[in-house]
Amino acid sequence: MQEYYDTLDSLNAPTRVSGRVTAELELAGPGVFHSETVTPFGREGFSKKAAAAGYEIIADTKGTLLWEVPEGERPLLILTSQQVSQEYLAYLDAQNISWIACGETKIDLPRACEILAEQFGVERMAVVGGGHINAGFLAADLLDEVSVLIGAGIDGRGGMPAVFDGLPMERPVTELKLNSVRQYGSGAVWLRYAVKKLNTEGNSIKYQNQDAFEKANMFGTGTSNTAYAQYFIGNSFLNPLTDPKGGLFAANVTFEPGCRNNWHIHHAEKGGGQLLLCTAGEGWYQEASKPAVSLTPGSVVMIPAEVKHWHGAKKDSWFSHIAVEVPGEGCRNEWCEPVTDEKYEKL
Repeated sequence: MQEYYDTLDSLNAPTRVSGRVTAELELAGPGVFHSETVTPFGREGFSKKAAAAGYEIIADTKGTLLWEVPEGERPLLILTSQQVSQEYLAYLDAQNISWIACGETKIDLPRACEILAEQFGVERMAVVGGGHINAGFLAADLLDEVSVLIGAGIDGRGGMPAVFDGLPMERPVTELKLNSVRQYGSGAVWLRYAVKKLNTEGNSIKYQNQDAFEKANMFGTGTSNTAYAQYFIGNSFLNPLTDPKGGLFAANVTFEPGCRNNWHIHHAEKGGGQLLLCTAGEGWYQEASKPAVSLTPGSVVMIPAEVKHWHGAKKDSWFSHIAVEVPGEGCRNEWCEPVTDEKYEKL
């Protein structure tokens, strides 16, 4: 156990982040907070009760944990979504506990990190579990290192979560680069990995330079997508790969950095939907009421009919995917509102 705290202290990350389940087991007081009248806070906000070199941050989306404020070098700071009740925030205020509320239905981790940096002076954090909060930071592209301490023992108990848990099944494997290995006298081994941002050829997956991107865009950029320009923010390009008269239409769609299509729905009476095969650069895919998913070459997205969604490039990279229209009956597209700059910039 001592090796765990020694390795954690050596990471130069005085701020620690835990998920709700881990905090409930190890840090919070007994019981659950109950609001007499549940009135959501309904907006972004924060309250800073203490200035410190590091904080004990707890992700508690709806505000349920009770606290007996401990004395220690790291003051508590609670992350919630905007769905947290006003009563719970008042409870934290009464306990002199700092808090941040951001994200309409779930905690907006990238935005929370911005507030932590700007308002609380947090420069580096160690995300210490459980599996869902670890995976949340990974999915938001907020991790630069994975530190794993393997103890000399076997824990075969059922129901134990993975280090990273809850990511979509279609998400590609995140590659790691081994930086160092250290063995302890107890038999424990400490492995430190960098989260790999490179593809197998050692080149950046992101492309800001169009000429460099064109070399990776194997199915070709094609011509300006003028027919659907009204449904896109930024410039997109279309290169048809099959003749729709043959019964199956596939095209390589290319997005300049920052370009994305509007929210839209592929309607169908039977069958239908769309298949995306990501080929070059980096982009985003998001379904309504769900977090955005990062797309890289090799990502595959199956979009069922009747699901509201959008997709496009990241703000700092060109991006291409092959779009395959899944055959069906009564197929039609419904184009909806644009993805606002405010929402997009938070990704």
